[in-house]
Amino acid sequence: MASCNLCGTVVQSWQDCPEGPVKCPTCRSVGRHRAVGKLFEIVAPRRADLVFDLGGDGVMCSAYSRRMISVDISYDGATVHGNLGHLPIRTGTTTLALCLDVLEHVRDDVKAVRELKRVMAPGGSAFVTASCWALHGPSKTPPDAGLAEWHLDMAGEWASRCFRYYTDESLLRLLADRHFDVERVVYTDHALAIYDVVMFVLRKPAAGAHK
Repeated sequence: MASCNLCGTVVQSWQDCPEGPVKCPTCRSVGRHRAVGKLFEIVAPRRADLVFDLGGDGVMCSAYSRRMISVDISYDGATVHGNLGHLPIRTGTTTLALCLDVLEHVRDDVKAVRELKRVMAPGGSAFVTASCWALHGPSKTPPDAGLAEWHLDMAGEWASRCFRYYTDESLLRLLADRHFDVERVVYTDHALAIYDVVMFVLRKPAAGAHK
């Protein structure tokens, strides 16, 4: 028995979902959402004043911020409807951002990562997760990876198209090539049904750094 770290529900058993028996019966979070919550506790232990969520999935972690602004082109619950390739956010204003399992659903992921860096303040951080098919090797299309082309969207429907599956190596290269400082974090907590969730912590170099 454990308490969901996102909604506080005492969970006697996690519910089944496409990712396994890991869904919270109250907030519908799965293990990767709760892992990001744990990452908040490590990287930003005090409740953040403002968090920008790119893609909608971060709303699961809204308890860790006083205010969360969600940007997505299709999610009805987003604060702002916008394209991740043209974020409606001023340059250099975001100190903490979430980009959770969204880059694989963006046709031009390089442009999206450039936009993420543009809106981040010098010294700011971002948490990134993505669907990966392996640890090493190139990114692959769903047919080449032998994996599903459509994922569950925020409404719980199989309507979110996946353009690619990364590897940890290819995602790290995508992020590092945009001159972020990147740390790979793996988190496991069996009581919270979190099993080896891989997350990347990005930091934009401070002003004056040679990046």
